[in-house]
Amino acid sequence: MKNDHPSNSLKCPILKEYRSVLTKKLLSTSTTIITSKNNYSYDPSGFSGLPQPQSSTAPISINNKTSNKIDELIFSVTKMNDTLDRIEIKKQKEFELFIIESKKNDGYLLAKVEELMMNNKEVKDKSDSNEKLIKKLILPSLDLLSHFLQHINLKATGIDNTDFKYKIQTVRAQLDNALKGKIFS
Repeated sequence: MKNDHPSNSLKCPILKEYRSVLTKKLLSTSTTIITSKNNYSYDPSGFSGLPQPQSSTAPISINNKTSNKIDELIFSVTKMNDTLDRIEIKKQKEFELFIIESKKNDGYLLAKVEELMMNNKEVKDKSDSNEKLIKKLILPSLDLLSHFLQHINLKATGIDNTDFKYKIQTVRAQLDNALKGKIFS
């Protein structure tokens, strides 16, 4: 048997009409059933009473005390949070100031270190210059002077003075050590 319409389609006019008739019929019968069933009477003695509740809930005074304690705790926690927020803001500002001061001090120290390095270079240059002056001019002059004094002493007295000769030789040995860069005693 071939149908002229698909039976599952809600757009089909035959199905639409069938559904509207069915809906009207259901609505009209439910109102008559409801009106016919309203003739009952309710008698509470026909039902047993509910059992008394067990004391699973706390008395009102305990609930009130607990509620007060919870309110106090909430107030204290809120107060503590406010205090912590103020401390955090204060410490944040202090930390920012510390960082700024640290950067400023770091810059100052860096400038001082650079200045010391420049001074150290100048001192080293002067020291090298003085060392060259001593090695090239003063030490050879002292060596020459010690030879001259020993020669004059021998010529003037005609006797070789051993004490003077020893002192001059000691000074000349120290001059030689200084020329070689050794520490003399």
